[in-house]
Amino acid sequence: MGVSARRFTVAALVGAVLMGGGCAALNGRDAAEAAARRMDAYAVTRYENAMRYMEAGRYELAMDQFAAAVATARTPEMRRLAEEGYAKAGRTIAARR
Repeated sequence: MGVSARRFTVAALVGAVLMGGGCAALNGRDAAEAAARRMDAYAVTRYENAMRYMEAGRYELAMDQFAAAVATARTPEMRRLAEEGYAKAGRTIAARR
């Protein structure tokens, strides 16, 4: 194999490695975005469950669900709503004792 053929082969290998790394980075970003969407959906589901428990008068269960929503909320608005719900459930429990 001549010098220019080796250079071409090395250049092709370097290019393949760089492209593969770039694709892996894109796949990693896609996976991170998908995980973030799942976390958002999980927080919303926990919040909705908590609201149902509040309506049913099951305040301890509601607090557990609100806590899960707070722990997984990525947006300030969801976190604020879940924290307010948690506090309201706690006040309701305290008032009933």
